[in-house]
Amino acid sequence: MSEQASNPTSAYTVPSVSIITARTGASSKANALGMRAMQERAYAKRGEQYLLIKSPPASGKSRALMFIALDKLNNQGLRQAIIVVPERSIGGSFADEPLSQHGFYWDWQVAPQWNLCNAPGVDEPRLAKSKVDAVRKFLESTGKALLHPCHLPLCGGRVGCPSVRQPLDCHRRVPPRLQQPGQQAG
Repeated sequence: MSEQASNPTSAYTVPSVSIITARTGASSKANALGMRAMQERAYAKRGEQYLLIKSPPASGKSRALMFIALDKLNNQGLRQAIIVVPERSIGGSFADEPLSQHGFYWDWQVAPQWNLCNAPGVDEPRLAKSKVDAVRKFLESTGKALLHPCHLPLCGGRVGCPSVRQPLDCHRRVPPRLQQPGQQAG
């Protein structure tokens, strides 16, 4: 019997991709504001309403979002930012960061009460209501940034609630001070 016939992994080819880079270190060098190349490219688009950042793991996407959110909060008139992360562990990427030590204008800070990724019991359905209340209190506060794990619906997961599929679209009341001219509450 041939080796190919006796080895089932030889019967098919597994597609693969290999990438070889110059390894110059250019992607990890920071500019005068403390941004790496990818972060600088994202920051150049900071005025856009929607921005998709697709980049490899550990390339600095979270920090790029910090730079952009801080600019929106300090220069573009945004009063608050809600950072929704796909899982609690990624919320750790948004810990307080002294960006000004590396040349940026402001430091990234999230008050402990607005970090729902670190809140005890965040995954327990019976405690979801307290997280909904935390979001409501954040929207009514002067807090600047809130971290929210996306698997936690903002309505507490009530039966029939569309936020079970789309967490950010359900039962969000816009406090009067945050409304745009002509916008109605609720």
